[in-house]
Amino acid sequence: MPAALGRKAGDLLVRVQVKLPKELDEAAAVALDPEQAEDLRLAKVLVEELGVNAAGIEVALHLRRRLLALEHRARRR
Repeated sequence: MPAALGRKAGDLLVRVQVKLPKELDEAAAVALDPEQAEDLRLAKVLVEELGVNAAGIEVALHLRRRLLALEHRARRR
């Protein structure tokens, strides 16, 4: 996990299977796509500032993706 993420948040992200590049390495400069970067940022906030557990992160990320998809669909109409 990237050093800026923090060990606790990183461990939870692994448990909730946030999709990150397989070659992710702390020493490497990793280029994440915008969706991955936002998932990482949100998960970090949920863990470090709100104390959300792995299940809560999974639910929050899932609901966020659904809301974004609905918003995208509504804008196409």
